[in-house]
Amino acid sequence: MKRILLLLMTSMLLQGMPLCAMKISAKKARPRTSKNSSLVKNRISQKESASRLSLLRRIEKLTRENNELANKNFQERAYQNKLFDKSRRATFRALPNKRSYGNAFTGTLVRVKRKKRTDVFGVIAAHTLRDNFMQEGMLGKEFTAVYVHGNVAETIPAKVVHFSPSEMGDIALVKFPTKYEPLFEPIALETQELTLPAQGYSQGYACNLLSKQTFPIVGKSSTGMLTSHLPAAELGQRAGLCGSPVFTTDFQLAGIHVGSSYESNMGYITPISTLKNLIDSYYNPGIKPQLITLAGKGIGHLAMDEYVSRIEMLNARGNVVWEYNTMSKFSLSKAEVELATRTDVAAIRLTVKKAVWQEAPDKTQQINYDLALPRFILTKWTSTK
Repeated sequence: MKRILLLLMTSMLLQGMPLCAMKISAKKARPRTSKNSSLVKNRISQKESASRLSLLRRIEKLTRENNELANKNFQERAYQNKLFDKSRRATFRALPNKRSYGNAFTGTLVRVKRKKRTDVFGVIAAHTLRDNFMQEGMLGKEFTAVYVHGNVAETIPAKVVHFSPSEMGDIALVKFPTKYEPLFEPIALETQELTLPAQGYSQGYACNLLSKQTFPIVGKSSTGMLTSHLPAAELGQRAGLCGSPVFTTDFQLAGIHVGSSYESNMGYITPISTLKNLIDSYYNPGIKPQLITLAGKGIGHLAMDEYVSRIEMLNARGNVVWEYNTMSKFSLSKAEVELATRTDVAAIRLTVKKAVWQEAPDKTQQINYDLALPRFILTKWTSTK
């Protein structure tokens, strides 16, 4: 029966007759349901997302290749113009007096014109003076500087005379016996507005070896800290570079390298403005040149040896609606992100601490961040949302 029916249907199709003449009820096509429509939309959305992701990856790759090419060209010019030779003469190695630590840090030499005299300072990263466990190997208040002039490596006693804590500017001023100053070739500390992005280069002692790096300076944090894209490196390969000078293409000092992230290859640079504030504070004890800002609003002044240890947001009733214990110089950015999403903030309270010198277990003077009693800054706040 099925075979006869199939032959009949074939015959009718050959003759051009519609199948409905056989009174065979064909099933109607199912209309597209909302479920099917959603599946189609989801597939289209997934394709668009994949396309956007592919485009972003392509842009990132082109940007990286462009930065690498620009960096290579700049490095060639730096060698041609002997910029690295000039910067080497403005750096020194910094070693702890008790040589239990295998690595050296880097320092930068600057000269400052003040009235009718010229003063010479060394600059190092403040976090090299101590750590959370007061371990041996940190530099402490007094350490040994090694400066190379010509083919001679001179060993020079050095002493820290002022500093900005690692949670803020992360730099320290160093003085040397005056009889050694004629040996130095320091960099003039000049005010220069840096236009970003900019090309920078640095030279310091990484793992006790002289290391040269070129990189783009790309951004600025809420505390004024500059950020850069460093060449990729394995963990530990940049150890000792903190404290090295960062120069621009015209051999102007842009700032001091004070840290980096191996995960993102991001470098951190304390700008010249912070260094100038530190020097002004050295000459004028008691001044508070550090203006703390959140979302572009000034909320308090700090002395150079002070830092913000805690940020609290209060509502109109005085209740704390958000709080954060700061861990680094970039913690203020977390507060700015929170402020952008809240409408209930009526005041901001900062807990400010002062870093002081304390004798460590190895009898060296190292910085303690928790010894001094805190003070508080309370500022009224009006939400802009």
